[in-house]
Amino acid sequence: MDTGWHTDNRTKQIRNLLFQYPVNKADLPEGQAVHEQLKRLGYEPKDIDYVLMSHMHCDHVDGLRHVKDAKNILLSEPEFKAIKKDKMHYLSHEWKGVTLKSFPLSHTGLGPKGYSFDLFGDQTVQMIWCPGHSKGLCATMIKKEDDDKFVLLAADVGYANKSWEENILPGVLDNKEEARASLNWVKKKANDENCIEALANHDANTKPHVITL
Repeated sequence: MDTGWHTDNRTKQIRNLLFQYPVNKADLPEGQAVHEQLKRLGYEPKDIDYVLMSHMHCDHVDGLRHVKDAKNILLSEPEFKAIKKDKMHYLSHEWKGVTLKSFPLSHTGLGPKGYSFDLFGDQTVQMIWCPGHSKGLCATMIKKEDDDKFVLLAADVGYANKSWEENILPGVLDNKEEARASLNWVKKKANDENCIEALANHDANTKPHVITL
């Protein structure tokens, strides 16, 4: 899920982030780039079947070039269309040489808009359309087959857990009304008795940990 920063930010951050640099400052300690973490776990990018992108803003997508040999790199159709047109919120050089594929959103009733994508067709990994922060933003619901318990990766629906606890919208918005609806949906799911844990991408209080389903 997402790829974080590219190692270019350690030596030439301004050149990499261009006009977004005043807003987005990258902090990437040694050993924390996506391919470095994979190597520590004993994997190479070519071993990966699926890289799923919640959305394509620079802090989520910059490391894609480090895993370009993954078998499939997927983003939602609305986000795929957005990156073709919007030159202010996306930096296309961050996926230069990377083969991107889009996944369709089906009307399943899941999520604030009722649209989602079931990766394996068994409800174990579902990308749920939660627009507002970006046009194609998706949260991810992960669970075991035939089990109601789930983990929710909220992506940037809210920057931190207190976002849905205190109704704080992201600072960057594509559509405020949709962002509010998406945040309310995440709040509802986070309070669901079957929710093992709900996680925001940018919560400084969240430390690396293992969740066993």
